[in-house]
Amino acid sequence: MGNRTAAKLYIGFYMLYLLTMTIMGKSSLGSMELIIVAWSAVYMAKVLFSSYAKPLFVRGVTLLLTLFFAYTVLALMEGRIIYNEKHGFNITGIIYFRKIALSLMPIFAFYYFSMKGYITKRFMLSYLFPFVALIILSFIKQRNSALAAKEADEATVNYGYEILTILPLMVFYKYRTIRQQMLMWLMLFLILFCVKRGAIICAGLSMSIYFFFMLKHDNRRKNYKAYILLIVAALVAYFALDWMFQSSEYFVERVDKTMEGNSSGRDFIYEFFWYYFLDSTTTKQFLFGGGAFETLFLYGLYAHNDWLEIAINQGVLGLSIYVFFWLTFLQLCLKCKSDILVKTALWMLFVFFLLKSMFSMSYDQFTLYSNIVLGYCMAYNTDINKNNKHAKRLSTSMRQWRKRD
Repeated sequence: MGNRTAAKLYIGFYMLYLLTMTIMGKSSLGSMELIIVAWSAVYMAKVLFSSYAKPLFVRGVTLLLTLFFAYTVLALMEGRIIYNEKHGFNITGIIYFRKIALSLMPIFAFYYFSMKGYITKRFMLSYLFPFVALIILSFIKQRNSALAAKEADEATVNYGYEILTILPLMVFYKYRTIRQQMLMWLMLFLILFCVKRGAIICAGLSMSIYFFFMLKHDNRRKNYKAYILLIVAALVAYFALDWMFQSSEYFVERVDKTMEGNSSGRDFIYEFFWYYFLDSTTTKQFLFGGGAFETLFLYGLYAHNDWLEIAINQGVLGLSIYVFFWLTFLQLCLKCKSDILVKTALWMLFVFFLLKSMFSMSYDQFTLYSNIVLGYCMAYNTDINKNNKHAKRLSTSMRQWRKRD
């Protein structure tokens, strides 16, 4: 399939999967997830067995996926299986790897489409409003489910992190300032209504990065606009938080717990896994871990920290590969110097997912919205593009975008 048909079909099916999950629930979508993983694997192979495999980040993601795949094979050979009481189904090696593959493998598909010139800024932004509509629908569904489960008027909605991943895509709406700001603030309000403390902190940090680059790189003619936007943003944030404090007892309760150091039991989880890793593992377990989803066998819960999760499951070997993954991600961010929008989006993604890896799960939480931006930024930032016949589409798209301002 030529032109953009392949990219449109891939994105369309992924959106259909997300919509179906919103309506029917995740438990009935195993076959759709496997299709996306298999489809992504095709593009992963196309990248790895071509000159497109040059970026160091490609190797970082590949090595991390290889690690999890190897431990999945071992889990299947051992017949490892455990019942997850929280979600009501058995965790097997297939389910373990499918979730991780669904998170990381699409990066290769979007990178491939971008290198071919199928995905440009204009193309990405043509999906922005459908993405926003899908996010709003998912937020409403998940919030209603959380309220029903808690039988209360307010509850924590875990969807806040996923909403956050669309903010880097909105960065490319820079030259449509009013619409961009309205969409960003809409997403930030949804995150606020999720009452997820980690998501709110990450949102504040992501917006700080956005305004930092906007103030630093806007020319003098436009700089006053940036300062006005920053002032308006600060006022909106102040009044939004003030309104939440006045109208939401649950929000005030969550803030008070945060100030008191209440981490929803994470401190006990972290302490258990940290001391287990240091004091209770054999040499083999210390170096290579206890195996896929070992944390569930030990504690009945995931570690809610990527580093501890990998330390218990894959040991020092896994930690070394995970460190390499983040170093390649950092190198990708540092390497970007020519395009401020790409640079801003990359740093927002890097800081968000790195921070999330420390108090939640990150490597299995990359989304459609983050991956399309990451794949495009990788392609734009790749040296091969200088000699790629489709590279002109990427750079020309940016020049045309700027002329509209």
